[in-house]
Order: sequence, then structure tokens, then C-alpha cells
Amino acid sequence: IKDMQKRYIPEKARFYRAFFHFRAVTFLSRNVDENRLFRSQYQQPEENMRRLKMKNDKEADNMDLHDFDDVAENYDLYLGEMFKDEDNHAGFQEFYLDFAKQYGGGGVIDIACGTGAVLLYLAEHGIMADGTDLSAAMCRVADEKAKSKGYHLNIFPANMTEFRSDKKYSCAIIARSGFMHLLTPQLQRAALLNIRENLSDGGMLTFNTFDPQPFFQAQQMNTKDTDYSFRLAYTNKKGLQEKIYNAISYDPYTQIMSGNWKFETLDNNGNVVEERIRPLKMRQTYRQEMKYLLELTGYKIVNVYGGYHKESGAASANNVIWCVQKKDSLFGSAAY
Repeated sequence: IKDMQKRYIPEKARFYRAFFHFRAVTFLSRNVDENRLFRSQYQQPEENMRRLKMKNDKEADNMDLHDFDDVAENYDLYLGEMFKDEDNHAGFQEFYLDFAKQYGGGGVIDIACGTGAVLLYLAEHGIMADGTDLSAAMCRVADEKAKSKGYHLNIFPANMTEFRSDKKYSCAIIARSGFMHLLTPQLQRAALLNIRENLSDGGMLTFNTFDPQPFFQAQQMNTKDTDYSFRLAYTNKKGLQEKIYNAISYDPYTQIMSGNWKFETLDNNGNVVEERIRPLKMRQTYRQEMKYLLELTGYKIVNVYGGYHKESGAASANNVIWCVQKKDSLFGSAAY
């Protein structure tokens, strides 16, 4: 027994030293090249327009899934097919409508609005919100949809970390996975601070994360961004069949999921006539990490839900919905 203790205890100590060193590096590392990691989901409108017009393949490699015109044009079509049988976001429009009704008396802004799923739903129920997204292509699709329904909304390409409005809002919404496209804690902090500047006193913000799952992290740590698996088939805007495959890998040091979406366009005989690769990156954020960020950026946590039907946020959840309020000061506890 004594011999076993001599061998076991030092090994256990080394394990815990290595474990806590790993967690510290994961959260505190400042060695990540932000310029490389930040895919500019939230860059200035003129910069985004420049990027969308890029012809150089090397420059285009820095673009992300939602920056591409073909993705924006077909986004609603393939998303409808993706969530046809199992919708992890079921009830999201009703949730944000209730949130806007409760807190949006002084104006609502939909940040990372995409093609307008929330924005137009709010308009249909009498709430004329502003909308912003990095992707000019997404903004264009949202604007076309709004005008086709008779709504003339203020929809503009903007940087979540830098945008400015000529008015303050009492309610800000970042629906679904919009916040998770910020790839470092520094960028997340910059976005939260900037949104705070655009909120009126006591204004409310809601955004989503999800609880990281070690089982899936371990799987994704052993895959490459070219290990494709079939996701779905749908009919694109041109009436052609397309198949979508995706591949995801995970870096535990940056907490970033990196991957590619592969789109195959088929002819009437089922032959592949075009293939497009579109990259995608998202960052996983732990709850305690999020609480510290909110404390640093001057928010009070009002509610944390585990789903769009306001399920309890006490247990692990695929959708962790944060509802936070702008505080008078940047300093103080954000504990919930």
C-alpha cells in the first residue's frame, strides 16, 4: 500500500497541476492572434462591402459562411429543411416578441439580424425594430423581404463591436447563435461594451450561448475541418437540388469550433455540377466565464433560461438564453 501511495500521489499531483494549467491557458491566454481569428463578422459597413467584392482567393479565405451571397440567398431555404424534424430553436420568435414587448418601449435593435427572422416577426406584430448585421448580403435579403411585406425598416451592415446609432434603445436582441461568432473574450467584451453604449439607462439585452459538452469536444478534437458528414438536401433559389455536408473540429485552447460547409449543386440526373466550400467559426463560452464578462462590462443578470419556452437555466442546456440589464456603473457584481 505504501509503495502504491508513493507512485499514485505524485502522479495525481502532476495530473491536477496539468489540468489547472490547461484551464488557465484556455481562459487567460493572450497569445491568440485576434486579427487572424476575428473573421470580421462585425466590421464596418464599408469594409464589409469591400470584402464581399473580393476576387482574390487568398482574401476570400478570410470570409465566413454568412458573408457569401449564395449562402444569404439560400439561407432561409436550407434552414427550413434543417429544422424541419428537430428544431433546436423552436419558439425563438415568440420569445423575442415577448422580450421586445416587455422591454422595447424605448426602441428595439436586432443585432446580427441575418435575413430578418426576428426582425420581420416583430414588424408583423407591430414592433418596428432596427436591424444590423455584418453581412451586407444578409442585410440586403432582410431588406428585400421587409419591403415585399410593406415594411420600411432601418437595416444596415455594421460591426457589433463598433456600431453607433443616432438613438438609444431600451432593448437589444442577439438571436440564436449571433454572439458565438465573436471568437475571443476580448471581442466579446468589446461587443458588450459597445452595445451598452447604445442602450438607454436600464436597457435590456438578450443573447445566447450553449453549454459546452466534453463528449462532443473530445470527438471534435480528433476530427479535421475536411472530415465531412452529410447534413441535408434542399432545393436552392434557382430550383436546383443541393446537398450540404459539414465538418467541425475543436481547439480546446481557444475554445473555437472551426469547420467547413460544403455545398454540392446537382443537375437533373443527380450529378454534381458545382461545389462550394464555406468556412464557419464559433466560440464556446462557459457560464462562469460569461458571468465575469458581464460583470466587467456593466450588466446585471436578470434571467438565464435553458430554452425559448423559459425553461429553467439550472441544468445543462443547448440554448442558454441570457437576459441582462445595463447598470449605472461598469463595476459591481453581476451575480445571478
